[in-house]
Parts: sequence; C-alpha cells; structure tokens
Amino acid sequence: MNAFFRYLKQYGWLTLLSSLLLIALVIMSQTLQNASSFADTYSALLFFTFGGVSLLLFILFRTVFKLVRQYKRKVPGSKVTVRLTLISTLLMSIPTAIIFYFSLTFIQQGINQWFDVKTEVALDNAASLARISLDNKTRDSLNFTLSIAKANRDL
Repeated sequence: MNAFFRYLKQYGWLTLLSSLLLIALVIMSQTLQNASSFADTYSALLFFTFGGVSLLLFILFRTVFKLVRQYKRKVPGSKVTVRLTLISTLLMSIPTAIIFYFSLTFIQQGINQWFDVKTEVALDNAASLARISLDNKTRDSLNFTLSIAKANRDL
C-alpha cells in the first residue's frame, strides 16, 4: 500500500496531465466537426494543449537531466537505467515515426485530391445544377405571383 502512494505521488501529476490532454484532444476533434463552435473554442483548446505539451516536455527534459547527472556521479543502476531508456525510446520512436509518415502522406494525398481536375469539374457541375434549380424555382415563383396578381386585379 505504501508503494502505491509513493507511485501516485511520483507519477500522479503526470497521469493527470496526460489524461487532461487526451480529453482536450477529444474535445478539439469534436469541435472541428462542428463549424459553429469551431471559432469559439478552438483557440482556447489549442493554447491549453500547447501549455500541456510544454509542461510534459519540461518534465521529460528534467528527468533526462536527472538521469545524466546520476550517470556522471556513477550512481548504482544508472547505466542500466540509461540503457533501458535508450531501448524504450527506440522502441517507441520507430513505430511513431512510421505512423507519422503514413498519416502525413495520407493527409497530403487527401488535400491534393481536393484540387484534382475531376473534383473541380464535379464542383463546377454541382454549382451549375444549383444555379439552374434556383432559376427554375425563381421562375415558378414569379409565374405564381403573376397569376395571383391577375386574379386579384379581376376582383
């Protein structure tokens, strides 16, 4: 039980901050889907997540600094800790870099596809169809208004 409280004291703030950042990212994702609330909340969420990520980076660099200091002082177990840290960093960064690369490629292809010639022609066709539909509706409304005006003039 004492070990649990020691763990909570050591990593509780980090867990809380990570959870809050995850919640902020979910809220940001939902905000991006709703255009009306996008402008109101996006900047506040962006600043919040920027501050949280900055705090996480500060904690990371502080921990790395402590590890380097322990390694220089030749504290028992520091070499093993450095090796484990390097191995876990490599094991985490390689899949993250691969996912980042494929995500970036997917996003770039999606953006390039928006400005594709086929898409542009389809958008032009949709705009002309909407224009024709609006003209027909306007003509029908004008004819209806003229017929009502003729009927009222005869009264």
